[in-house]
Amino acid sequence: MFVYIIYPFIISLLISVIMIAFARQSGAFIDEASSLKPQRFHNAPTPRVGGLGIFIGFIIFGSMLFFSTPIFTVFVYSVIGGLIVFISGLVEDFKGSLSPKLRLLLQCIGVFIATFGANIYIYDLSLGFSLPYIIGIIFTIFAVVGVVNALNIIDGFNGLASGLTLLVLIALFFVSYTVGNYFVLYASVLLFGAVLGFFVLNFPKGKIFLGDGGAYFLGFMLGFMLVSLTQTTHFDNASIWSMSVSRLYAFLGIDISSALQASILSTLGAKGVNAWYGVALCIYPIWEVLFSIYRKKKVKRKATSPDNLHFHMLVFRTLAHGNNAKTAFYILAFNLPFIILSSIFFDNIYILFALIIIFCALYVAIYKTLLKIDKDFKQS
Repeated sequence: MFVYIIYPFIISLLISVIMIAFARQSGAFIDEASSLKPQRFHNAPTPRVGGLGIFIGFIIFGSMLFFSTPIFTVFVYSVIGGLIVFISGLVEDFKGSLSPKLRLLLQCIGVFIATFGANIYIYDLSLGFSLPYIIGIIFTIFAVVGVVNALNIIDGFNGLASGLTLLVLIALFFVSYTVGNYFVLYASVLLFGAVLGFFVLNFPKGKIFLGDGGAYFLGFMLGFMLVSLTQTTHFDNASIWSMSVSRLYAFLGIDISSALQASILSTLGAKGVNAWYGVALCIYPIWEVLFSIYRKKKVKRKATSPDNLHFHMLVFRTLAHGNNAKTAFYILAFNLPFIILSSIFFDNIYILFALIIIFCALYVAIYKTLLKIDKDFKQS
């Protein structure tokens, strides 16, 4: 298990270190601290190309791990789709001139290629009916692109987006292990190692940022993996399940008999992952987007217009008292109980709904409190 974490970690770390030196020398991919954008909270020019090491570390060792397995096709299409989504952000990181509409179009194309090619799409909403194929593909594009941009929106402070991604990947590992989803199981391990290689340079000192490319790619992978995990019938092939069990236990260094393997195989997939697990697991970035749209529309502002009133920005100015690293710590601590509970009750729609509602209610209550504190502080 450690091997599939450490190799992507090393590659991601090395590439990030190289890109830090390259960006400082050439001036490319630099996020200037002097920018007038309201979402800027750093004090020194910083390279915003941390996603490159994550992407390369993941695809190199993913190719080695998944090659010659029944899931290799799924991996290939996830990489192709992820590459397109990643490029849509990387160009923006480099030039800063790619229009939002073009980025959105590229994201939709990337998600379409991945879902259509791998035949993994949302058709079961756990509400007693199934979506038709075309509607399912369209809905999947909408959902995954939503996660792509949601993760980018919360990427405002050191360790926030990458830290949340690490927590979500740990949850995905345990849930995919429980239900026997081979692709999500190993993809979560590989991606965890790659993200960790970036994280040690980003938190707490912020030597390098994810950038739009990195945030987009991680959002894409989380969204695609959650679709794969919750839409389980695409993996109900006996040979794939059997191979997954064999490879898993060989991977863990455990020698089991064929009889025991058959017994384990009979229980894998018995508990399906509810479609709302993905919403509950990623409720923070999802709700951040929805609530931001609501509050901006309320004051007749464009939903896409940037401001400094996002949840993480209020935490930074009030609870964290201007401490960048503390901001991520507080927000991740707030999210952790919901990630744990949703992953324990991943098959229970009622508990998942309850967790979603409780999170949103707490978020709004805390947001209003912090907003009042922030206004009082500015007036004093």
